[in-house]
Amino acid sequence: MEKERKIKVLSLVALIVAVLGLTVAFAALSQTLTINGSASVDAATWDIHFANLSEPVIEGAATTTKPSLSGTSITGYTATVTKPGDSVIYEFDIVNAGTVDALISSVDMPQKILLCMNNKLDESCNNFDFNNDNYINSTDLGVYVEMIKYGLYYSDTGKLVKKNDVLNAGETKRVKLVVEYNYNAEKLPENNFTIVDETTPITINYVQAD
Repeated sequence: MEKERKIKVLSLVALIVAVLGLTVAFAALSQTLTINGSASVDAATWDIHFANLSEPVIEGAATTTKPSLSGTSITGYTATVTKPGDSVIYEFDIVNAGTVDALISSVDMPQKILLCMNNKLDESCNNFDFNNDNYINSTDLGVYVEMIKYGLYYSDTGKLVKKNDVLNAGETKRVKLVVEYNYNAEKLPENNFTIVDETTPITINYVQAD
């Protein structure tokens, strides 16, 4: 009987030791992970504007007046070309002073002949009837394109300012507005005509780049 009792006591002691050993093992394998920091949102700035308008560059018998620059608009320019080789060039910067990359979603440079072809007719449209067939059509447009160069171009590359061009945050691009009577034009119009007037402004629309 005494022998059996000793065995039970020894078994109990062994179990207690085993439990303690298990507890120690789990304690040794425990670990606390800590992440400490902060998160915030900085306000973005959107600021695209014109700057540094230069004096117009005039070639031949062309005449012009210097336009006015104010932030996002250039107004009051006039340019008249008379014969092949005449031109007027205005140069200025387009500046992205904000913190958001931008791209051009559209460039609209309405020209009188295109409006005439879209049936917005008035008396001045008659002067675009270069072949005298009483219509303003693609034949007249072909003569016009050979005669007149009118557009916005990058000063460093000479490439046309167009849709999807990117202007990164902090970037400045020098551009030029060209009004030119092509030197190699083979046709002289019988009447004066208007390339573009103040009722149809050039618009460059920028949106946030992806």
